[in-house]
Amino acid sequence: MTYKETVEKICGMRRFEKEYGVDITARLLKEAGIEEEPAPYIHVAGTNGKGSVIAMVDSVLREAEFTVGRFTSPHLETFCERIAVNGENISEDDVVRLAEKVLALPSANNATMFDICLMMAVFYFIEKECDFWLIETGLGGRYDSTNALGTPLIAAITSVGYDHEAYLGSTLSEIAKEKAGIIKEDCVCITGPQKPEVLEIIEKTCDEKDVFFIEMEPIEDDDFELGLKGEFQKENAGIAVGIINVLVDIGVKILPSDLEKGMQKAFWPGRMQIIKKDKDIIVDGAHNIPGMMALCESVKEMYKGEKLHLAMAFSKDKAIQGMLGLVKDIAADIVFTQVDDERGMDPGELCNMARAQGIKACVAENAQTAVSMVQKDDAPALICGSLYFVGEVLKALK
Repeated sequence: MTYKETVEKICGMRRFEKEYGVDITARLLKEAGIEEEPAPYIHVAGTNGKGSVIAMVDSVLREAEFTVGRFTSPHLETFCERIAVNGENISEDDVVRLAEKVLALPSANNATMFDICLMMAVFYFIEKECDFWLIETGLGGRYDSTNALGTPLIAAITSVGYDHEAYLGSTLSEIAKEKAGIIKEDCVCITGPQKPEVLEIIEKTCDEKDVFFIEMEPIEDDDFELGLKGEFQKENAGIAVGIINVLVDIGVKILPSDLEKGMQKAFWPGRMQIIKKDKDIIVDGAHNIPGMMALCESVKEMYKGEKLHLAMAFSKDKAIQGMLGLVKDIAADIVFTQVDDERGMDPGELCNMARAQGIKACVAENAQTAVSMVQKDDAPALICGSLYFVGEVLKALK
């Protein structure tokens, strides 16, 4: 198969389903002859901030001259983003080669897209002899495919809020229980500020498994400069610092200068990414209530009451009314468009929902048109919503 055919085949496989990915991945690992915990890995779960924490830890470890494998999802512009070593995406040729290897396993026919991607990453990280693996959960934690990798060195849980309720539960406690499923005996658990009911679940799980638990505070402004912008990144940075501190405590050689430089250099596309053209264009993948709340707070702090032109697109399963209520205070107007995904919400419906809340709104036929429409004057532009949409926007801006 060509690279294009390979990606189409993988992306055309089953996605979000209630079957347990952890069981399928465990079978795939066994069929591939891979033992549990092939390398020290750091497992990151949570509703928002997973990718940012991984980006920071990745940057610091590379500054300390370790070889680091990074597995994240979804991708924004190219499938190759999902698997990276030392900050470099896997090549298209390696995607084809490893996909063929994984798809040849007996249980591959029952696997989801995410299972296949994870197994490709496992093969790749082993080949590259990575010192550390940074693994982001796809959905939840307890039954997530990534939980088949064995006991992590560190289980980190970022901010937990409402998202994917159809799969994870209708209350924060239920959702937190799924996320806390990555906590295993003999690991260290790190989290940041959480709602009381979430913190209770995490602490209880750590007690039951006799796991050392660390609750990190957000970093302070004078600690060091962050490459990732936004007030909410201070919480993510606190978790990243906690991870690095644990590694140092167990004897991993990471200097204070590695930490400072790594945090400054960390970059994660589509997360409070500010693109300078004739004016500021902010691109952010906020697509749920907690993420949108954090984004709006950062925008208000940055622009001190100035109204922005917004472009947005969402999937159908999101809490759209609530998110529109949050952006109402910062939006001069909103341009809605269709996300390039089968779950995309009709922009006409989004437009009507916004107008019902008193927001001036219109529709654009695609991401590129939406980008041009929010650049009509000197006011800053904010482009947010579905990560699929954000990927299309970044391509358009290039």
